Amino acid sequence: MNLQQELAFYSFEATYSIESMGEPIKDDILRVRETGESTNAPYGLTKLENRSYAQFNPETSNVLKADSNPENFGLKGEEFPLGQLTFSGKGNDKLFGTAAGSSTYDLENLVGTGSDTITITGGEGRFLGARGILVFVETSILSQDPTAPAKATWFVKGSFQAAP
Repeated sequence: MNLQQELAFYSFEATYSIESMGEPIKDDILRVRETGESTNAPYGLTKLENRSYAQFNPETSNVLKADSNPENFGLKGEEFPLGQLTFSGKGNDKLFGTAAGSSTYDLENLVGTGSDTITITGGEGRFLGARGILVFVETSILSQDPTAPAKATWFVKGSFQAAP
């Protein structure tokens, strides 16, 4: 048997409601934690958690880049672990990945847009050993209160493979 015959193919399309908080690390670098839920996610993967890093322009607050890998921002050491995006839900099924992308914010109107590529790097349950690519497009609503989480909607689409 070849490898293609041994893998199951999964398409993925869902909308997640996200809350995002950033913790300043340096003048232009944030540690980011995003959590979200979906009512239409396939395979019961209704929860999302993303831990990553972001570099922004302090004058415009636009995110120049976001990435799961802290080394891409010159951050090293135990206090800067590799970020991870996790899709989960009821049961043992999970998908793991890393994300990289950018966003643009209109601070006058308190809205933003962005896009990221999610590289699926593994999973649990029926998604053990999963590999694939998902992309998401984000629309954000910012708060005038800088201590409040930003609210966003992620439209996630793509596919991955895993051993059945």
